Amino acid sequence: MSSQRFSVRMAQAPNELLSADDAYEQLYSYNNLRWLWDAHEKNGCRYTKFNLPALVEVAEKTVSGSRCVDVFKYMEGSFNKAFLMTMEDGSQVVAKIPNPNAGRPHYTTASEAATLVFLRDCLGIPVPKVLAYSSKKELNDIGTEYIIIEKAPGVELRNVWNDLKDREKIETARQLSELVARIGQCQFSHYGALYFADDIPEISGTLVNFKHLGMSVTPTEKRFAIGPTNDRRWFDDHRIDIDMYRGPWNNLHEFISAEVQREMTCIRKFNDYPKDKQLGFYNGPNAYTPTRHTKLSVLEDFTKIVEHVLPNHGGLLASILWHNDLHAGNIFVDPENPTNIVSIIDWQTVPLAPLFTQANFPRLILKYGTEPEELKQVPLPENFELLDSEEKHAARRLQTVQKMYHDSELAFLQHCPDLQLALANRHLIGFKLAKLARDIFNDGEPEMRRILIKASKEWRGIVGVTSSRLPRISCPLAYSVDAIAQFEGDYKHWERDVSLKAAFMKSIHPAGWDGAIASEIFEETKSKLENGLRHFLSQMANSELEKWQWLSVWPFQDSDGSQRAALERRFLD
Repeated sequence: MSSQRFSVRMAQAPNELLSADDAYEQLYSYNNLRWLWDAHEKNGCRYTKFNLPALVEVAEKTVSGSRCVDVFKYMEGSFNKAFLMTMEDGSQVVAKIPNPNAGRPHYTTASEAATLVFLRDCLGIPVPKVLAYSSKKELNDIGTEYIIIEKAPGVELRNVWNDLKDREKIETARQLSELVARIGQCQFSHYGALYFADDIPEISGTLVNFKHLGMSVTPTEKRFAIGPTNDRRWFDDHRIDIDMYRGPWNNLHEFISAEVQREMTCIRKFNDYPKDKQLGFYNGPNAYTPTRHTKLSVLEDFTKIVEHVLPNHGGLLASILWHNDLHAGNIFVDPENPTNIVSIIDWQTVPLAPLFTQANFPRLILKYGTEPEELKQVPLPENFELLDSEEKHAARRLQTVQKMYHDSELAFLQHCPDLQLALANRHLIGFKLAKLARDIFNDGEPEMRRILIKASKEWRGIVGVTSSRLPRISCPLAYSVDAIAQFEGDYKHWERDVSLKAAFMKSIHPAGWDGAIASEIFEETKSKLENGLRHFLSQMANSELEKWQWLSVWPFQDSDGSQRAALERRFLD
């Protein structure tokens, strides 16, 4: 370590050089946020030990051997670590290393590298250039998988977003939607994920045949193949531990069947459901209680009608790439012209999946404002000049949000009409069921049951009728009046408990939350959580027994029960 020839810094203290004693350990560890529960487990799945000097040597070779003088660890995300490496000649590259929770070894890194190259070389999408990668740690000296990419030009959109004028925000969102639509124009022959053909010789992957709606021919790219999916739904929350075929799939029936079987396998194998993914406060007194039987039964009923409710429009079934995390931190813009997008990053675990299951507005737009019921431009109120400053700001923001969604939909309609068609049909029964079915191990079975009942009532409209006004195909679902009443009761309990948790979380932490908190507000949030629990118990528990019951299922505590006794001492008389 004493012979180290480069400085090491971290985003948390960019002007502070790390000492030889602690530099490496801090690079291996997750430093971005702290955890209010299950900290040992959550830090552990983000800890990656590797040979930094060996990684630096690889990076140096990508820039003609120029010596590295500085390694800067970026603020890390949940699934990888990224390091900016600055060379003696001023050139810079970024080294990315996946965390253990990123997905299956080899496949996650191999697919990310191939996806970046395909987007850049074949579609002309502005993404970082891949300079080097290794998806098998046993074949390199670094001790982990890695990708070396060029540093994205420009600046992160999130650093300039608040300084943009409304018209500039609208233009940036429109340009992003056009890029998304260009990617959506590229339709592949199978579902799964992209790889270099050489990286999956042991799998019966298929060479990439794709139809680009902007081209007059169907190209074949022999460098690439379609292999197993890298969708996080196949790996998160113990799903990585089940033994199942993960693609590629030839058609929609195979794809949907695999997702349903995956959820069924998890429900049967595991006794608990992922608490960080559960939407409500469950299992307490008079609360909704998820059961294995209920979860399996909705999936079984879905399989009975699946072939009749899924869309059959070819474009909606198309296999497409889709980046589902296009927030302002993953978008780089020209600092001199911030409406010009110059790079999009973070293409880890981007699957090839049916268009209708992926289509959505970019997260940049979704986070800026709620999608309006009607995608139309709205004028400012007639009495705008009489409004106070807060009301004027709200009116302008509403107008900007409406314009963003409106222009985004127009971009989809112009460049990839199937995206717009998918968005326009999200309310259909088949669309909703397909999306719910893939997450039932986590949650959502009461809502799915309600939609299944609706399908049984609207069956004639789904399959059509004969001249005798009978359904062309008999409905395989039959629910008695008593069963429907029971299901409606379950749904009301579930809906109430979801609302309770949403309100509670909003009061503690405004964003979607798995217990990750910035260090500077950790103690404050911990105190809010305790006070929130005290208020919750005062409202929801009518006795000491009910308090104890709620404390025993309280989701915001260590899964191993180690915090239970402390909670009981604090909250029970």
